[in-house]
Amino acid sequence: MFCSKKCSKYKEFLSKWEVPALLLVRLSLGYVFIMAGYGKFGHLDQVVGFFQSINLPYPSLMAPFVASVEILGGALLVLGLCARSAALVMSVVMCVALCSAHHSEVTSLGALLQIPVYLNILLLLGIITR
Repeated sequence: MFCSKKCSKYKEFLSKWEVPALLLVRLSLGYVFIMAGYGKFGHLDQVVGFFQSINLPYPSLMAPFVASVEILGGALLVLGLCARSAALVMSVVMCVALCSAHHSEVTSLGALLQIPVYLNILLLLGIITR
């Protein structure tokens, strides 16, 4: 009886913070993605060259596409519009980035957990499944 009473108070306390926490995640990730997208557009030639170096198909199309997805998806997260759908699309883009551009960094589970792209994927999955 004591445990269930304590657990219910704990759940009640945490439930009050669910919406503000999700808002903070959405705003933070949205800002990060918007800035990353603008950075890619600002250095599009370098991004195309990098995409060529890792053998991504159609690098001259993929670079502006990825930048656009990051800006639009980030804006949707900040505004809270279609956040789940935006997070789903961005998580796919981030999975491709992890497998293509960051695969050499994944030498162990500990190394994977330190890659920002992987952490962004986890946060995006949190938005999708909330």
